Amino acid sequence: MDRFDISVTNGATESLRPILANFEEVTKVMATHSATTILWAPPADPGQLLNHYLDVLWWVHVSKFHELCGALIGAVNRGEFIVFGLIGRSLIEHAAVMRYYFKQRLQPTIDEAVSTGGVSPGQIELVVTELDRFLRGGRFNWEAFFEGNFDALHAAAPAVGPQQQVNIKTCVQQWAKETPSVTILYASQ
Repeated sequence: MDRFDISVTNGATESLRPILANFEEVTKVMATHSATTILWAPPADPGQLLNHYLDVLWWVHVSKFHELCGALIGAVNRGEFIVFGLIGRSLIEHAAVMRYYFKQRLQPTIDEAVSTGGVSPGQIELVVTELDRFLRGGRFNWEAFFEGNFDALHAAAPAVGPQQQVNIKTCVQQWAKETPSVTILYASQ
């Protein structure tokens, strides 16, 4: 269950208890939303394709955040504070990447569409490309890992391609420009 043990809440300061309760409530709400299954069947129509990506990204991230929040609660309940720290860092990283894509990569195109009063096929294609990169992009060579080709893992990163994910440090630095205190949560040197 995604609840802090009573010993944790009783041991928390008075100012921290509402935060713990809020965290539990958010986790509970995400649990109800993460039960949805979406099959990967992208439609051909550009407008429907855009909606498909938005739906998939919504459910993927709600599920991801639900699992991470539940695991964080479990780690605190078990007194596993190294695990708590790693999960907390992961939550910050996922939030930073999400924020980066929406603020840095998508917002300019959305603003342009709003200012012109319409959405062009090129803008839809650009947004779908960014959403695909956000959804499926990565920097780790899973193929080499599963093949046992560990030398390839040490090789230089491949040239930037459509699935090359943005570096987390870039995401955190962009966030810190608007909210400097984020560097306290995520020390990026």
